[in-house]
Amino acid sequence: MDTKEIDILIGQIRETIQRRASGTLSIEKTNHVYRTLFARFNSLEKRHHSDRPGGYIKGVLHHHNIQNHSSLTAVLVQKEDATIPVAFAGDAILLQALPEIIEREAQSISAGNSVRIPLGDGSGHTHVMSLKKFETGNETIFVASVTSTPLFDLSGFDYIAEFACSVYERYSAYFVPPTLDYIQRLSSELVAVYESSMGVLYADHFILKNPLTSLSLAGTRTLIDFSEFIVQTLSDAYPEPVVVLVVSLADYLVLFDDGATSNADVRHNRIDILYNTNLVPYRSTRTAIDSPGALAVFIEEL
Repeated sequence: MDTKEIDILIGQIRETIQRRASGTLSIEKTNHVYRTLFARFNSLEKRHHSDRPGGYIKGVLHHHNIQNHSSLTAVLVQKEDATIPVAFAGDAILLQALPEIIEREAQSISAGNSVRIPLGDGSGHTHVMSLKKFETGNETIFVASVTSTPLFDLSGFDYIAEFACSVYERYSAYFVPPTLDYIQRLSSELVAVYESSMGVLYADHFILKNPLTSLSLAGTRTLIDFSEFIVQTLSDAYPEPVVVLVVSLADYLVLFDDGATSNADVRHNRIDILYNTNLVPYRSTRTAIDSPGALAVFIEEL
């Protein structure tokens, strides 16, 4: 679960209640804000529900994250010269770092064994990846889980890893590649926000310049912190609640509608994004989405 997004949502709900209680927010405006926040809640909840086998295993991995204090749990398959995620639940930014690490460690791991690999970056924020390897016919399957707490239970991970591997073996033909799954999820969230909006939906699209190059030597914790920082910074830059969607480490959408009148006054190309005292360069555009057709075009061009 994307806990930072949930923290932001909870903070916006708390702020709305406080503003309404103090009389600084009208009933009409309060109702509009609640509709926006409820749409965001629904989009977050839908990430973990599906009737496909691939969606079912995603739910199992999500449950493991909650019960075993994990930031990410994923199933990956080694195909020729690449290690490809086939199902995951948790931090999508952190997922990007796993294939390279697994490929580096793969040869030293025996099938059926679990190993723990520190992922610290020297900053004091250490993540540990638990990794289990399976040899099944022509495929090598890895189940990985990343945590930053000693409360993580390796035996619980082993159980989930065995279970997830068996489900993947039986239903592998049904699994949607996570890239496509993520695009579908992002599209669903955009549609949900559009359908709950009042009048025109505005999308401020922020594209950061070369964050992967700048962070190429950073540890996994830094990548997570960076993405969470961008989400929080963009959320704070607008006076009324907004929905912030993460497209990638370098790509973010800020959504609001006609009901959030003061947000329209924000100069989206004049927001200072300072990360560790360094100014993060970016370009941004604002798109007005006033019809289902316009929404379809916007999604297609993302």
